[in-house]
Amino acid sequence: MLRVAAPRSLGRGVAYPIESAGLSALYAELAHTWSAWLTAQDRQRFAPHVVVQNKVDPETTRRTLADLGATAEFSNVCATGNARMALPERSVVAAGGRAVRLSP
Repeated sequence: MLRVAAPRSLGRGVAYPIESAGLSALYAELAHTWSAWLTAQDRQRFAPHVVVQNKVDPETTRRTLADLGATAEFSNVCATGNARMALPERSVVAAGGRAVRLSP
């Protein structure tokens, strides 16, 4: 289950934060498994969100945030998907344009 929280400012846009213990656990598991291939951006704090506005001036952001905060209803939503990925032993994966061999 995902909880859609009150909208927040991105500075030059607006987003709805997504809160989910299951999603955070999945992210942590994948980040640990693929840690050798993560970029600096991938290593940042996990903050899932849905962007509703981007690349606008700060005044437009403030107006949108006020409008959404006054009219929006927030609730839980259900999301489904395949959250498990199994790799065969000694799989070859392209990483940074080169092939690497994974250890089990």
